[in-house]
Amino acid sequence: MIYVLYSGDYEVFMGGNYLPESKVLLEPTDLALDVFESIKVPVTLFADLLCLWRYRELGFGEFPDQVDDQLRDVVRRGHDVQMHIHPHWPKTDIERCEDGSTHYQFDNIWTHPGPHFSNLYEFMLENLQSGKEYLNNLLADEAPDYRCVAYRAGGYGFTNGTMEILAALEDAGYLIDSSVVPGYPGIDVPVRQVDMRNVPTQGNYLLSRKWGLSRPADDGVFEIPVAAGAVEGIAALVRAKIKAVGRRIVKRPLPHTNIGYTSNEKMIRSQPVATASLASRVKRAITRTLSLSQWNMLDIKEDAQAIFDITQSYVRRYQNESPDLFFSVSFHPKEFVAERREALRKYHGMLKRYYGDNIRAITFRQAAELISPQLKKSDE
Repeated sequence: MIYVLYSGDYEVFMGGNYLPESKVLLEPTDLALDVFESIKVPVTLFADLLCLWRYRELGFGEFPDQVDDQLRDVVRRGHDVQMHIHPHWPKTDIERCEDGSTHYQFDNIWTHPGPHFSNLYEFMLENLQSGKEYLNNLLADEAPDYRCVAYRAGGYGFTNGTMEILAALEDAGYLIDSSVVPGYPGIDVPVRQVDMRNVPTQGNYLLSRKWGLSRPADDGVFEIPVAAGAVEGIAALVRAKIKAVGRRIVKRPLPHTNIGYTSNEKMIRSQPVATASLASRVKRAITRTLSLSQWNMLDIKEDAQAIFDITQSYVRRYQNESPDLFFSVSFHPKEFVAERREALRKYHGMLKRYYGDNIRAITFRQAAELISPQLKKSDE
C-alpha cells in the first residue's frame, strides 16, 4: 500500500506579518481544512509551539489562545497535530503595532541548530518533552486516542546536530520524524547548513543517534520523508523548464508578499522589482534555469501536474522495497492561496485515478499505529 501524508507547517512568517495573526494563519488554515475535507482526506499540521510559548511569555496571550482553539477544532474534525520547532523563538523579540502587524527581531544565528547550540541535546529534549505534554493535554479531550508521536524540524534544519536531535527524539519517545527531504541540494551559509543529498536511499527507514543520516539503523525513529525527486521524461522536463523560465521572466509575486515576510529585513520581497530589459531578463532566466537540476520537493504549489510527475518518479523508485511506502506532501497554510488549494484538488484526483485503491491518505497518528509492530520488532 502507498500511504500519502498531507502535512502543513503551521507557523507565522519568520520576519513578521503585515496583517494580524488571525488573517495570516488562522483563516488560511480554516480554508485549507475545508479543501481537505471536500476531497475526503485528512491532514496533519506540524505546530510551531515555541512561537506560542514566546508570545505568552511576553504577555501576548490572545493569539496563542486562538491557536489552541483552532488546534482543538482540527483534531475534533478528524485531522492531526504534531510537533514543529523553530529554535530561534526563545530569543526573539516581538513588536506588535497598532495596525495589527507584527515584527520579529532575532539574531539569525539561532534560526537553525549548529555549533552555537552548546546544549543542543538538552534544548531539544526539553522542548520535545514539553511539546508532547502540551499537545497531549490540549487535544486528548477532542480525541481520546490522540498522542503526539511525530516531529518536523523547522526549515528542514536537521543536518546540523543530527545526532543530538535524534538522541532527543528517541529519549522523548517520538516514533516518527518527517524532516528529511531526499536529495535537497542544500543551503550552506554560516547560520544554516542543510544538505540532504546523502541520506539513505530508501523510501522509509529507521534513524538513530548512532548513525545519524549516514545509514539506516536497526532501531530508532521511523523516517517519513517529504518526498522529492526529478522530473522524468522529455515532455515533463521541457514543460518544467518552460514554466521555470516564464516565472523568472514575469517575476510573478510570491503568495505571501502581501501578508508577511520571511526575513528580519522588511519588504525584501514585496518591493517593486527594478526594471531590466526584457532581453536581459530572458537571458538571465534561461541561464539560471538550465544550470539547476530538476530536483523538486513535494510542496503543494500551483502546478498540479508537476507535483504529480514528482510523485510518480518517487513512488516508482521506492514502492518495490517493501509492502508499504509512506511519504509526505507538504504545504504552508499561510501561503495556501486559492490557486494552490485548487492544485491540491487536481493533484489528489490524479493520485486516485492513477493508483486507485493502492493509495490511501492518512495522518501521522495513523501512520504510528501502522508502523508500531515494525518498531516493536526492531526492539526485540
